[in-house]
Amino acid sequence: MRQVLGVVLVLASCSVAVAQEDRRDSGGRGLITFEGPAGLFINPTSGTLPRGQFTPQYCVALFEQEDVVVAWHQAMIAYGVTDWLEVGAIGVIEHFDSDHSLAAGGPLLRIRLLEDEGWQPEVGLGGVLREGADVLTRRTVFAAASKRFPIDELGILRAVRLHTGIRRYWQDADVNAANGTVAFLGGELELPRGLFLVAEISTRSETLRHTPFAFGVQVRRPDGFAFTLAVLQTGNQDGLGAYVGIGINFQ
Repeated sequence: MRQVLGVVLVLASCSVAVAQEDRRDSGGRGLITFEGPAGLFINPTSGTLPRGQFTPQYCVALFEQEDVVVAWHQAMIAYGVTDWLEVGAIGVIEHFDSDHSLAAGGPLLRIRLLEDEGWQPEVGLGGVLREGADVLTRRTVFAAASKRFPIDELGILRAVRLHTGIRRYWQDADVNAANGTVAFLGGELELPRGLFLVAEISTRSETLRHTPFAFGVQVRRPDGFAFTLAVLQTGNQDGLGAYVGIGINFQ
């Protein structure tokens, strides 16, 4: 735990050092999530990568589950085929105290149906196919919408963006969290220097013991640097977990 906290502090100091230019958020896409596709901290959102952009991202979550400390390592790569079509892949390794690890991975796809303009929200659909260890194998489809409300483009609070969506997942019948449907609601406050304060909450599906939620910060720099730091409750853990991620976008 001390080593992970040290990594978090180092990454946080790096994010402060590089976040020195103003920017507007390019859409409701966000950064790598616990579920894989970019979004809030747990749930994917509606935005897609712009055409020609490529991003590798990595995150780690530490939490306690049934008296065992679990380290959840996840990586994502994604490419904007067009401004409305994003393809990529994710890979996850779940590591336990006993040096026991499980792994899974697979493709992801997201389509943006509507842009955020005028009264119209941004709307997107997507899916993830994760294959590997039985308890990690999952097929997920999701739909999400978001809307940005400008406040003061040159002030401290630039804008507020609201997110909502639903995802449906399937796992093997003999897995504890076999199937579930989750709706979510989230929001972000856009501040200067590419800094966003983000929070979300999900409904508790039939396979979860607790209500999932998360809150923290995301840094999304115009030069491509990305950083995320949060506290989260995934729904199956005994207490709150720590979540940190980093990535970069290439044009």
